[in-house]
Amino acid sequence: MPDEETDLCSQIKALKEQLEYHKKQLEYHKENDVLTQIYNKSTFYRKTAELLQKRVNYIIICIDIEKFSFINALYGNKIGDEILHYLAGHLKNSLEGEAVIGRISGDIFAVCLEERQQKIFLRFLLKHPCR
Repeated sequence: MPDEETDLCSQIKALKEQLEYHKKQLEYHKENDVLTQIYNKSTFYRKTAELLQKRVNYIIICIDIEKFSFINALYGNKIGDEILHYLAGHLKNSLEGEAVIGRISGDIFAVCLEERQQKIFLRFLLKHPCR
């Protein structure tokens, strides 16, 4: 019997660990866009509202990829997804900790940052100009 109890306790512990892992995954997916790994629309709005509560000057930048549907039509959704993921990664790596970054919809991204941090964003744009 003691071996069975130990076995049962081990199984319960493993199930609790799995449950905790899945709770964390669920929370992450509730707040983040699955494709781009940045905030989704609702989390972007909530985090931006929190920033505005601090009563600091801020700027909001909207990035809309022109004619993105043509990219999907010509090269396929996989390439389109890679482009979205690439852009989000560059925004996140260049601005993380300095800005609230989110994917608002398909090919629309938004960045909210304190006005004093706009130089960081301008440096990002200079490093990654549109072509």
